[in-house]
Amino acid sequence: MNQETMSPNEFAMCIRKLIEEEMEAINSYQLKIERCPCELCKKVLTSIMDEEKVHVGELTFALNTLSPEDAIKNAEGFEEAVGIAYEEEEETLPL
Repeated sequence: MNQETMSPNEFAMCIRKLIEEEMEAINSYQLKIERCPCELCKKVLTSIMDEEKVHVGELTFALNTLSPEDAIKNAEGFEEAVGIAYEEEEETLPL
């Protein structure tokens, strides 16, 4: 079976979908952990959830490598959020 190679843009779309799926899995595990009556099971589920978070990081790296535009926008968003966070913190500090 010969499958056609995707364009970088098509593959970037696939990676974004994988990131979305990993985030959904994280949310699903979090809900189950909060409702779980067994501490040992909570530890196991938490470990699995943490691995999903690692996957998000790995996929984000792959996306940023494949799509420089995504990398730039992600960096801009991070910088903007840091600026907002520290700006609000300064406003709440007594003079």
